[in-house]
Amino acid sequence: MLPKANLERIIHQLKEIADYKGDWEGFLPIAEKLRGGIKEIEERSSKIESLLIVAIVGGSGVGKSTLINAIAGDKIAKTSEMRPCTNRPIIYYPPGWEPDSEFKGECELHARSALDNIVLIDTPDTDTVVKEHRSFTKKIVEKCDLILLCGNGDKYLEEATWSIIREVSKERGFVLVETKITSQTPSIMDDWLKRLKSDGIEPLTYFRVNALRALNRKLGIKSEDTETDEFDFPKLENFLYQQLTDAKIRQIKTANVHGLIEKMMERTDNFLHETEPAVNGMKEFIDKKKVELVAQYDRIIRTEFAKESGTFYHLLKDEIAPELHGIFLLLAQIRNRFAGILRTLSKVVRPWKIIKEMVSSNQEETTYFEKKINEIVSGIVTQISSKCHRELENIQYDLAFALDKAQIRKDAAPSISENFMVNFFNSGVDFLKEKMDHYLVRKAKCLSNYFLVELFYVPMYIVLVYFFWRIIPGYFLGYYQGKDFLIHSCVVLIISVLVSFWVYDKVVYLSARNMRKKLAKQFLENLSDIMNPFVEYEKLINEVREQIRKIKNLKNDFESLR
Repeated sequence: MLPKANLERIIHQLKEIADYKGDWEGFLPIAEKLRGGIKEIEERSSKIESLLIVAIVGGSGVGKSTLINAIAGDKIAKTSEMRPCTNRPIIYYPPGWEPDSEFKGECELHARSALDNIVLIDTPDTDTVVKEHRSFTKKIVEKCDLILLCGNGDKYLEEATWSIIREVSKERGFVLVETKITSQTPSIMDDWLKRLKSDGIEPLTYFRVNALRALNRKLGIKSEDTETDEFDFPKLENFLYQQLTDAKIRQIKTANVHGLIEKMMERTDNFLHETEPAVNGMKEFIDKKKVELVAQYDRIIRTEFAKESGTFYHLLKDEIAPELHGIFLLLAQIRNRFAGILRTLSKVVRPWKIIKEMVSSNQEETTYFEKKINEIVSGIVTQISSKCHRELENIQYDLAFALDKAQIRKDAAPSISENFMVNFFNSGVDFLKEKMDHYLVRKAKCLSNYFLVELFYVPMYIVLVYFFWRIIPGYFLGYYQGKDFLIHSCVVLIISVLVSFWVYDKVVYLSARNMRKKLAKQFLENLSDIMNPFVEYEKLINEVREQIRKIKNLKNDFESLR
């Protein structure tokens, strides 16, 4: 049975599950029932140390009132062989026990029981035609801890009784009492036990009694019946008086709490068996479609990135230029200044460029870096969205059907094509900004490294060394190298610098090209997340799967404690 600490942990887990108020609308009625069940669990847990409430239940004429009279040793309940006599419950309890306020006005109370740990309640007949009587019987059954289920050869399988018993079959302890036994009466007990077992009920014990003979004996009444055998009535009394110790009562009450939790788990399990395959199927469907979309538009993305080789080259140059030193920095500045002059001339030749810039200047100012990223992603998004619009509509129809099977609210997720372009564009821009900024900074730092740039200065250094190696000895020896030597040396020096700068520039270009390939590859690798029209659906699925995970964890924890 569940120790107190483990029970508190199980209740806490149940509360977490029952507090769900999300979009899994099929689970909301289950959660509401769980909340009601948790209240009952907490109430029963708080009364584990209190008296055992025993309800005597059965159809009309099975001898319930005679049985409670025999146990009490007095005629506290009216009896009749012809018609039902118990119009309201009779509570037989030890002095000092206080009945619930709701029972005080409805029940007949007898505070003189010799059963110190037990409260006996004689209920109205389960097969009564009086609606109020049957309703009160159900209420007593819900409040009790142990049921003495009475039956005889005529009435032990009545549906009227079973309809009440089935509702609490795993939440209460049962004791079977076969009444009105005589030596000529064939026993129903074997068949009764078999039927109970088929309904999942395992009684604590069972007795075959003749309560009327026991009552007459206690009252000193001589019966016309020549037989005196009370059958198992002494054993029943021994069970009530001796065997139901404090430890046994705690065990019964704890078992009832255990059964209540088990029934709640069974209810959630049945719901999971119905809906979990649909939830998992929807997850698999979305994952499959994401892979198909990536494979379908691979070529478009590679082509769009290939068109932007110059963009990556210019971005990398702009990032490197401030980090250069020496004559390479001067050359980079001259080149940038010259490029600026050419752009100005192009605007004069093509004045609509000036108009376009004037219009765009009224918009939010963006850097060249941001502008080019937006252009790259915009080209990709425009081409892909125009091609996949019809496909997304078909997918939307399939997902609506899947939501219905999984019992998830249909309006919880918007149309997947509604904001597809905007979400795709924003995700793509954010991804490229982060990755390109990382690559540009890293490659610029590498390519502007002092020792690497100095390596490209080597031809210039060789020319200078040769120049001074010829000039200095001539100065000391008194001969002049000549004007032609000076001119040729300067020309060679300039050419070596330009060639070195050109080679360096090609290294930058190749680095930018390599960066472009890496970014295209990473963009494709992450395309299922960047170009993801199923974001809202995945949020829903993850929410539901998290609830399923909690339910399964609770089930595993509960089973490990059994």
